[in-house]
Amino acid sequence: MFDKIRKALQQFGRFNEEELTLFTSKIQVKQLHKNDFLLREGEICGAIYFLNSGSQRHFTHTKDGTERTLNLFIENDWVLDYQSFATQKPTKNKIQAFEQCEVFEISIHSLHELIAISQKFLQMGKLLELGLQNTDLYSELASPEEKYLELLTNKPLLVKKFPLKYIASYLKIAPETLSRIRRKTMIS
Repeated sequence: MFDKIRKALQQFGRFNEEELTLFTSKIQVKQLHKNDFLLREGEICGAIYFLNSGSQRHFTHTKDGTERTLNLFIENDWVLDYQSFATQKPTKNKIQAFEQCEVFEISIHSLHELIAISQKFLQMGKLLELGLQNTDLYSELASPEEKYLELLTNKPLLVKKFPLKYIASYLKIAPETLSRIRRKTMIS
């Protein structure tokens, strides 16, 4: 049941079998139906999540009331609202299941317990760095086409899993621009 998360944890350091077993003993398993919220606006992100199956969308509402997709998550992704988790303050964002999901939850309290037992678990801080990097992953790229091609290279399953309106919002480009780019890249 925990094979994928155990493997994913190894990207942060070399954990032995005892440490992996200790880590998995702290996991809470959550089942989410399509459109269920993992995190709602006004709640504090008090855990790090691992998406064992399914997909989720991290989004917010802008001042004009439109939705802006902040991140898209698929199976084997680590999921969190970085700002809320780091500050332990209520979020203005939401994380919602796009389809049926199985999520493994590691609470901040459990993380502190793990670190108290073994300093090796401090390496999971890299997960927070990853969360910070993912908040504006495509903002440094110059053109909408570069953003889309980078997404196709790094996370091609997102394009297959999510509607174009979410992909466009995630890349901070207009849906019409994304459609044009997709047509152009299919012809090339």
